[in-house]
Amino acid sequence: MIWESAPWREELRRCAAGLTRLAAQRRETDKRSALFERTFFFGAYAMRKLNEAKKLSSAWAGRSVPGLWYPLIASPPDLMNWHRLDEHYDLSVGEEECLSAKDLSDMVIHSFVFMVELNNDRTISGVFLASDRSKRRGLWLFKITTLVEIMAATAEDEFNFSCGIRDPETGEWDVSNGFVSEEERPLPRPGNPLTG
Repeated sequence: MIWESAPWREELRRCAAGLTRLAAQRRETDKRSALFERTFFFGAYAMRKLNEAKKLSSAWAGRSVPGLWYPLIASPPDLMNWHRLDEHYDLSVGEEECLSAKDLSDMVIHSFVFMVELNNDRTISGVFLASDRSKRRGLWLFKITTLVEIMAATAEDEFNFSCGIRDPETGEWDVSNGFVSEEERPLPRPGNPLTG
């Protein structure tokens, strides 16, 4: 859990800017690759951490992140051949699909395939991704602009109203965060820490 979300949001803004900067470099090096993957991984971790700590609106988890989905055509990749994507996936028939922001952050954390897509000038245009589980079904490709946009939007995702109910069976809180106008806000009830 985290107490204050501001440092995580600021780091997420830095990750979005870092991805943009690294993707624009025309020199393909091992250092750039490692920095890019680390920056992307930490950005995904920050998004996941903010969401799990209930520091984002409840709508964030279901936010659609567009990408291309390539189906598996052979055996799934393994430790020795994960980089030969065209042997496992049909890269000629990418279908436009959406993944939720939560599922994207989870996929990055559990990534089995992480490979950049390069433009002719060696700049990075996108990222191929598959988790240890999803690699058996298919492969995702997300454009850099899409990834930077979801990180930047997550850093700015705010809410002004939170409501929670404790589950009587598990004892855990079920919390909903949102943005409502002053007129829509319910009156605070004494003794409820989430409303007043």
